[in-house]
Amino acid sequence: MLNGFRQGCFYPSELQRCQRAFDKLCEETHLERTSGEAADLAYQVLLAFQHGHTEEADLVVAVRRKAA
Repeated sequence: MLNGFRQGCFYPSELQRCQRAFDKLCEETHLERTSGEAADLAYQVLLAFQHGHTEEADLVVAVRRKAA
């Protein structure tokens, strides 16, 4: 089941959580937010959210783990 993901839509609060996780990961990895690598990272954050990692800290950990 895809938590938080309904017919291609996220609630604003869910997007804010994903944005904060993305911002933290970009800062940690020194990625420019407009780079191709950052776009891939954003995709990974949204994918992790869709697979049940719905808390900000959990998103960060899940994406870090996948990148390792």
